[in-house]
Amino acid sequence: MEGFIYRVVNFLEHPRLPYRLALVSILLTAPSLWVGFHLDDNVGRFLLAGVADPTAKQLLEAYGSPYGIANGKPASNLWQIEHGFAPFWTYEKLLISLWRPLSEFTHRIDFYLTPDSSFEMHAHGLLWFAALVIAVTALYRKLMGVTTVAGVASLLFAIDHTHGFTVGYMANRNATIALFFGALTLYFHDHWRTKESKKAALLAPMFFLCGLLSGESAVAIFGYLTAYTVFLDFGSLRRRITGLLPSLAVLSLWQVYYSSAGYGARGSGLYIDPIHEPIQFACAMCERIPVLALGQLLLPPAEAYNYAPKALAVAIWIGALVFLLSFIAVALPLILRDALARFWALGSFLSLIPICTSHPNNRLLFYVGLGAMALLAQLWHGLVDHADWLLECKLWRRFAHGLIAVVTAFHLFISPLLLPFSACSILLSSAVNRAVERISNEAGLKDTDLVIVNSPDYFLVKLIPMFIALEERPKPRRLRALSFGPIAIEITRLNTNTLSVFYRGGILQTPLLELYRDADIPMHKGEGIDLQGLRIEVTEITRDGRASRVEFRFDDNLDDESFRWMKWDGEFYVPFQPPAVGATVNLPPAVVPYGF
Repeated sequence: MEGFIYRVVNFLEHPRLPYRLALVSILLTAPSLWVGFHLDDNVGRFLLAGVADPTAKQLLEAYGSPYGIANGKPASNLWQIEHGFAPFWTYEKLLISLWRPLSEFTHRIDFYLTPDSSFEMHAHGLLWFAALVIAVTALYRKLMGVTTVAGVASLLFAIDHTHGFTVGYMANRNATIALFFGALTLYFHDHWRTKESKKAALLAPMFFLCGLLSGESAVAIFGYLTAYTVFLDFGSLRRRITGLLPSLAVLSLWQVYYSSAGYGARGSGLYIDPIHEPIQFACAMCERIPVLALGQLLLPPAEAYNYAPKALAVAIWIGALVFLLSFIAVALPLILRDALARFWALGSFLSLIPICTSHPNNRLLFYVGLGAMALLAQLWHGLVDHADWLLECKLWRRFAHGLIAVVTAFHLFISPLLLPFSACSILLSSAVNRAVERISNEAGLKDTDLVIVNSPDYFLVKLIPMFIALEERPKPRRLRALSFGPIAIEITRLNTNTLSVFYRGGILQTPLLELYRDADIPMHKGEGIDLQGLRIEVTEITRDGRASRVEFRFDDNLDDESFRWMKWDGEFYVPFQPPAVGATVNLPPAVVPYGF
């Protein structure tokens, strides 16, 4: 037994541990090399791979950046609706445009060197993940010394299953790059403050800027810098605050440019603006923080809360709150006694705040895990080493040993088993690719009006013209979609040219459907838009201002051969025959069969 413990300690304290853990992380996430392109990966291909279709350039302008879906300009949003890239109910001033030039540059390199090879692009992403593991391990050793506890923290971070989706989903590479630069920021910030290195004083804010230019998530690093200033920096209050000023200046200048250049989010129900909606954001924090904390430390993943039925979602939240309070009760004695533990705890908590602007998801937990894994390693080491911060209460000690044993064992033995599957979990959306590829390969689409009567998701419509362009196939003259999401609809034909669609319960029934319009932005009876060959008008609304009945008046007879009508049948789009004048057709909710 002593020999085994010696080997474990030697591994955790070995000088080459950062590189060994980097190799472990690559091996565990290597299955993602073969997952291919999915969802936003295909959008990136269309926008950045030099597709001959002129709409690619126009769509990039309408997005404002490759990381976006709308630039906030009504004319651009209307153009998207006209070309089938957005639903007809899109908020006219919708803005979701994110500025990530460094991450964008890495994708442009990919599409320049290997435009059609997802394998090489995923390999590129794995190299960034390996670099991140090395940087984080170096940071842990910088702050905790070359010790067993630093080694355990590094191991827990390297095999954390919550990283899988971000690493395996090519479009999320920005999070890996941003945290890589964030870890370097903290490393050199500490070196500057403890060694008074002028070089480190320049490198820390420089790397912070690189993180912000890689992804907005790097804002969380300022939370860790704040925690460092409060708990780890030394000297007078003035000296400590002075140490934070360079990074604060970088953050302020970045924010000023970001906003003045028209980047940000507005009008979408998937994002909350903390500045303009403080009460709503505060409520969202109370709801989401326990779910995110549970997703970081145990199961279920945070995104399960979004998809669960209401009763189950309530049960998940209650369980998450009980777990979070229990973990705090166990960690509090250490936090009160140890400045480093306070740093990790506060940094991890502050990194939770910005991600509460969106719906809970494990892929948002990169920065939370940075502090959480270090704190967990400290707790584990204290319990094993009978540290003096442990309470004398036997009941508390038993509870603490049990809770930390479960959480640590989960991350040491279950998490590395889940990581490969998590890295490939984007394959759950394979049904989207199959359905879009099938309709994109339909014969006879050229010069037709392709009308999708009901679609499970936005991607299943907007990817159609992208796939057609990528495959260089003839495209339809127009693309129209009447309904999105799991909503039962009734289609009544009012005359030869007009359909009335009744959305049972109204549009935007689930939060995930609110990407293009916050459900709290009301629609009005008589509101509508004019497209080429089509007038869309809201004729009935729900009590809370969501459209429940909409008329679609086409210029041509609906039975004209120029129309190609399609409906969702549970797995693919199949032909649809518009009803006779005066007749009604009922269609069930359209649902994507997510799975391998």
